[in-house]
Amino acid sequence: MWFALMLLVGVSLASRFGPTLYVVPPFVIIFLGTRTGEDGRMNLLLWYDALLARLPSRRRVIRNPLLVLGNYRPTPIRITVTTELHPRRPSEALVPLLGRRWRPRKAKR
Repeated sequence: MWFALMLLVGVSLASRFGPTLYVVPPFVIIFLGTRTGEDGRMNLLLWYDALLARLPSRRRVIRNPLLVLGNYRPTPIRITVTTELHPRRPSEALVPLLGRRWRPRKAKR
């Protein structure tokens, strides 16, 4: 990418400072980027994290559906839950769940 940028800018490789401008900046970036920072990570990763922290987030904002926005008025959702109780064995009678008394199970040996 650096070489393409230098060609677009118009720096000739045959000029007096051409080889220096083509070789030194990438070498310096690689040399400084591969050194480890205080936390033991490469500096290149630290630079990348700093760049990501400055870029706007791509995550969608989760909006509150209960807020009234403009002419839109949210409608509450009503859910009716119906349950059926079945006995474990056909010989047992149906006993409502609230009427049962909880007893600890006997440990199997």
